[in-house]
Amino acid sequence: ATETDAAAETNELRTISVNGSTWTDSINITTDDGDTIYYTAKDCYGQKSSASFVYKVDGIAPTVENPQFPDATLVMLDVSSYARLAVSAEDKGETPTGVASAYYQIAETKPTFTDDTGWSPLSLSTGTTWTGNVDFKGLSDGTANVWVAAKDNAGNRTVCDTAATITIDTKKPVLTLSDDSNKVSSGNDVKLTIKITDTNPKAPTVTVGGLTVDTVKGT
Repeated sequence: ATETDAAAETNELRTISVNGSTWTDSINITTDDGDTIYYTAKDCYGQKSSASFVYKVDGIAPTVENPQFPDATLVMLDVSSYARLAVSAEDKGETPTGVASAYYQIAETKPTFTDDTGWSPLSLSTGTTWTGNVDFKGLSDGTANVWVAAKDNAGNRTVCDTAATITIDTKKPVLTLSDDSNKVSSGNDVKLTIKITDTNPKAPTVTVGGLTVDTVKGT
């Protein structure tokens, strides 16, 4: 064949470049509805052959929502630096192309998502749920915000407006003891004041002489 013409939705005739036996074309899509593109090849004897394909336009970004850590609200870095993150991502609209990938990023404020730089991938678990182990190694004590994003097969991108939060605990609790008097006669009780300072002082457990102290107030 010596030339190939393409009829787009505007019935415009286009000449396609040839490289050996491969013919290529680039068409600027200007409608939101999708359409059918027709190709016709003609050889030097005037014999023709035609083909067509239907394309769809997906101009709607996927939804990504409900990021959470289902297994933990606290990460103790002296035990493990990982926590499992789960998020729901779905591609909707009249002509959805499907969610291609989901990502997470640890950041104080909502990050941008113009490309994949700075984002870590999640894996599709079941249905619309994407999961992955987030590594908090190197972070300081406090609360970490983990943002999630999704990209569909048409290249549309979106970032969830809310972040999943988790507490980072890197230090052991500090325990101080004091008593009213360090001298007591046999058979009498000793009153101890116990102070605990910790990032996560909820429900602390203290043992004295192998016995568990029943009530402790943490700070």
